[in-house]
This record gives sequence, C-alpha cells and structure tokens, in this order.
Amino acid sequence: MKGPIPAGGPRRAIVLSHKTLVGYSRTERFARTLRDAGWQVTIAGLAGDGLPEREIVDGIELIRAAPRGRLISFMHDRRGRLGRGLRRLRLPTPSAVAQVAAWPLAARAWADGLHDLPPADLYHACGLGAAVAAHQLASAARRSGRRGAVVYDLIDIFLEANRYPTLPGWRRSLYRRREAGLVHVADLLTTVNDALADDAVMRWRLAERPLVIFNAPARAELPQGDTDLVRRAAGLPATTRVVAFLGRFVPGRGILEAGDAVMRVADAAFVAIGYGPLEGELRARDAERPGRHVTLPAVPPTEVARWAAGADATVFTSPDSTLNLRLSTPNKLWESLAGGAPVVYGAGLAGVDALLAPEGLGIAVAPDDPVAIAAALRTLLDAPPAERAARRARARTLAAERYAWDIRMPEYLALVDRRVPRS
Repeated sequence: MKGPIPAGGPRRAIVLSHKTLVGYSRTERFARTLRDAGWQVTIAGLAGDGLPEREIVDGIELIRAAPRGRLISFMHDRRGRLGRGLRRLRLPTPSAVAQVAAWPLAARAWADGLHDLPPADLYHACGLGAAVAAHQLASAARRSGRRGAVVYDLIDIFLEANRYPTLPGWRRSLYRRREAGLVHVADLLTTVNDALADDAVMRWRLAERPLVIFNAPARAELPQGDTDLVRRAAGLPATTRVVAFLGRFVPGRGILEAGDAVMRVADAAFVAIGYGPLEGELRARDAERPGRHVTLPAVPPTEVARWAAGADATVFTSPDSTLNLRLSTPNKLWESLAGGAPVVYGAGLAGVDALLAPEGLGIAVAPDDPVAIAAALRTLLDAPPAERAARRARARTLAAERYAWDIRMPEYLALVDRRVPRS
C-alpha cells in the first residue's frame, strides 16, 4: 500500500533519465511543468566526463550520479587470465553472464548511485533505464512514508533499437518479460507520439493507451523576434539559402550524405548545429568547402527552434534500419516545425512521414542518396516565394496549435494529481 504524503511540505518529484542530460530537453520540460504546478523537483541523470555532479538549470536542481555498488565490477569484461582463458574456450565470462542475469545491469548500477537522493512522491522515468532506477527508488520512498508513484515515459521501443533486434530470441524474450514487469507496475504510462502509443498497447496488451506528449517546444519557446541566428553565426550572406542539420553528429544518421547533397544545390550552404563524434570530420569539410559547409556548436534545447527558424530547410535522413527508428519523431522534427522550416527526411521513417506528408511540409528521400536529397532540397528551396511563405506559416501554426508541449500538460498534471493527491 502506497503511503500518504507527509503533511507540511510540497509534493516532491524526481525526473530521471539514464543519460548525461546534455541537450536533453524532455527531462527539463517535465521538470519545469511540475515545478510550475507547485512541486519540489530534482532532475537526475548519469555522470559524464567533465560534467558537474550538481548544477542548477532554470532554477531546478540537476544531479548526475555515477554507477556504484557490487554490479560495477561486472559492467566491463576484465582482461585478466580468467577472462582470456574463458574467451579462448568460447565460454561466457562472469561479466557476460551478469550482463544477462542482471539486465539492464548498467541501469541497476546507476540506480545504486542515486540512493542518496531524498525520497519522493513521484518519479517520472524517461526511458527503460530510468524506469529501472525509478522503481528501486520508489520502493524505498514508500517505506519512508512517501507516495512513491512511478510514471514510465516510453520514449522509444527499447528492445527494437540499436543492437537488440539482432540478439538471440531467448535473450530478447527474457528482456521483454523484464520490461513488461516495469510497464505493468507503473502508475502511469506516457509516450512521445501516437505510433509508439499504438505499439505499446499491442506489445504490452494494455487496457489503457499511454498519454501521448509530443516533445515539441512549448508555446513560450516558439521563435519570436530575431530568428536570423544561423546565417549570422555562420557568416553567410543573405543571398545564401541555409540547409541546417540539428542534433548529434553520429555515424549512420545521414549527416555526411546531407552535406554532400547540399553541394549540388546552387546558392545554398550546409550548416550543422550540434555535437558528437563526427565533429572532426565535419570541420575538416568546412575547410574544404569554405562558405558552403559550416559546423556550429550546440545551442541550449530551448533555443533550437529559434535557430531552425533561420534555416530555409532542415535535413535528417536517418535510415529505417530498426522499428524504433521507423516510428520515432526526433526532436529536430519538432524544432523544424516550430521554426517553420520544411524538412527533407529519410524514406521509411513512418512516424515522421505521418506528421509531415499530409501537410506538405517535407519530402521523403533515400537516406544514402545525395542526388535524391539534393533534388528534394531544390524542390523546397526553388518553390515560389508565396508557396514557401505559406508552408512556413502552416508549420508554425501546427507547432503552436496541435503539438506544443503545454497543450497536453493539463491532462498530464490531472493524471498525476489523481495518483499523488495534494495533502
């Protein structure tokens, strides 16, 4: 039985993400929403090199914790004699066994690092790793007299992402049963788009559909005033059309092909705004293509839409290599809409296509084909001025009236209030 909220103080919430929280807007938006509704809020994330363990973001405490406890020793294979011998015999190492037996091991070790947090009435968990930690912390919170309710935010289809689809069937079945346990004991389920909500209902046989909360900018974040930030920061003349890439610079997401494609479009420059392992390669291309290829540092999540507003188009041509990618709606989609920029996106991204195609706000292309990407960009950029202006206005209207973050917040807060009543 979950306990009452101690009298005499505000309800306490912890918003969790098993990430370093650099540039992750969803946790900040939930934290601000709860704070503005009178909650005492902390954001909890994963420790990272060079990142502070504690900081204040928009008046909200942010804590980054490192994994700790007995599971740490199994997080990586040791290179000792035993490990080498077992690998030579093609036998599983102790670490390999633990990774399966205690899956998700890294999240469990991170949860142990969070146990110094004060107990809370609500744990909003963004993703599976965060849900593991949330349930551990909530159990302890209930023993201390706090309500300890858990919201599991299904931000992706975890077992259909990255390498999980390639695992042996027995491992996927084991992991699926464990995630099912997290899903069915959560007090409330939320997710990021309609496609993932429908998938969750079928996958987990839910009686109630998760609440869809698009990770789109709130109306207060929508671009106002000066929006020519990209062109000015990149040092580009007003006559140059800007094609922007927003987000992480990682392999396999089409960023290099997009840059090549823009070189085939007259009077256009490719501007990459973000961070990631391909930054060195991108900056080398800047030097080879002066005035046409520019790499800029990441900007705060609440500012990305303003930067997108300065682009004539944006591009993200991720492949549809997993079900999770096919159904996802990445942040750069919402930021492009809020900025009024049309999008060239990868064919097969059904989640993106369902939002953009009916409104004529983008063109789907083969993700690894610079010629096709260039042709799509020319279609968008060379359209008559009146058509381009109407498309931009249509995108901004949708961002404000259909998808804005704050549109779903009254329903979210009402559902949370029912699970954690005010004292």
